[in-house]
Amino acid sequence: MKAFLTLFLLAGTALAQSTGTDQTPTPPTQTAPATQPAEQPKTEPTTPEQPKTTPAAPVTPSTPAEPEFPIVKVQVTVPEALQGQFQEALKVFSHERVPFQAEFVQNADQRFLTETDIPFNPDAGSRTLIFGNRRWIWINTSTTLSQSVIWRVETAKVLKLSDGVLLPKERTLTESDKQTLKTLYASKGDFNSDDRVDLLDLIILASNMGVENPSKGDLNQDGQVNEQDYNLFRELYQK
Repeated sequence: MKAFLTLFLLAGTALAQSTGTDQTPTPPTQTAPATQPAEQPKTEPTTPEQPKTTPAAPVTPSTPAEPEFPIVKVQVTVPEALQGQFQEALKVFSHERVPFQAEFVQNADQRFLTETDIPFNPDAGSRTLIFGNRRWIWINTSTTLSQSVIWRVETAKVLKLSDGVLLPKERTLTESDKQTLKTLYASKGDFNSDDRVDLLDLIILASNMGVENPSKGDLNQDGQVNEQDYNLFRELYQK
């Protein structure tokens, strides 16, 4: 009986293998194609950004400094209370070519005074007494006229600038004044203002020899043209 069962099982197994069941064959599994990585947009290689720099300002050639001219000291005698008035008037005629500076001394050739025994005319701004190279100038401090104009006019005379008899309404530095001041104080021997020292300047010096308070030729500003001025001129001419 046991052998019969074994045989029956073996027969059933064989029949199943020969006939089989109507089983649908399993289709082969489709393998998904490998996913390709998405194409990245092409980018041009970039140059590293350079730091921004401010362009340097163009170098401007330096302007040569203007030559410095020596200060011309003006010796005067002025009462202490009025020295400020003279200094302010002197600034009017001082410029880059001829810089002036007041030098207050005792007994100068140019003396300013206020006290006088002779009454002033109310319309007069000043009174002047000249003796040789010396000048005494009395300033009328009681007049209704402009004190600044009075001081400017008298200071111009101290500097040997020409002025009229009547007091002007205003007194400023003119181009004519500049030329005269250059000739008197900064010409260095160039008396005819042609920018050189030559025989023509020597003729001007010689023509003023011995003259007191000359308009040209007084190189040392002592009020006259003499041998000292000639010696100074000779040194300038040789240069």
